[in-house]
Amino acid sequence: MPIVTHSNREVRLFAASAIASTGKYGSMLVLELFAKSQDPFFKMNLSIGMICQQTKVFEACQALQQGMMTEAGRWMWREVGAFRVLAPSNVKQDDEIPNAPEAINQLTRLEILNMLAIAKCPEAENSIRTYLQQRKWGLSGLATALLLMEGDESSMELVQGLLHDGDARIQMQAALTLALWGGKEEAIATLERGYEAANRETKEKILEGLGKIGSRASIPFLLERLQEPQQILRLLAASSLLQCLYH
Repeated sequence: MPIVTHSNREVRLFAASAIASTGKYGSMLVLELFAKSQDPFFKMNLSIGMICQQTKVFEACQALQQGMMTEAGRWMWREVGAFRVLAPSNVKQDDEIPNAPEAINQLTRLEILNMLAIAKCPEAENSIRTYLQQRKWGLSGLATALLLMEGDESSMELVQGLLHDGDARIQMQAALTLALWGGKEEAIATLERGYEAANRETKEKILEGLGKIGSRASIPFLLERLQEPQQILRLLAASSLLQCLYH
């Protein structure tokens, strides 16, 4: 099949995505190509189709997880007609869209993590943990929000489980995400416990998150924050306090 051995990698990846989209009609070919390929992106495109068809899901998950660990470059979805092709990113920096290449990379990777979570892959939690550990909260927090908003309850449960991770940074990442986009009261203890050691930007997010949750249990903590020396923190504490009072 010449197209899958084409000299142009973009053509080969398109072929993998197209074949993976054929469903049960192309399942035998998908498995044959999956077994032979040494190209991580070629295998990952096939893996997405395998998971959708519930065919050798464990092997497909392994290929995606391996790609998450070993392919350190930026990723993207390339739209080719009716097909979405997972590929190395060629997105350029755009002055009008700050951090566009990295934002697209993170959103793409989160979509793959979401697939792993929905497929109940055994290592999905570790993959999410590694993702959060390697990135600052800002962009990864926004990207993880997509995981929670567009995923199912499995994604939320995996992030919630990271509140008990041994790494305090992972705990805080998970708590901020759950608070700001999930409104989960389970995040309160982690947010309040980590406040004093946090930098100012993270303190702002913590106060914002507590307001988003809106629990009266946070009122004593927020009252204390009204004494902060920095005005922005006092204002955020006051705003969140009102949200807790009138939630």
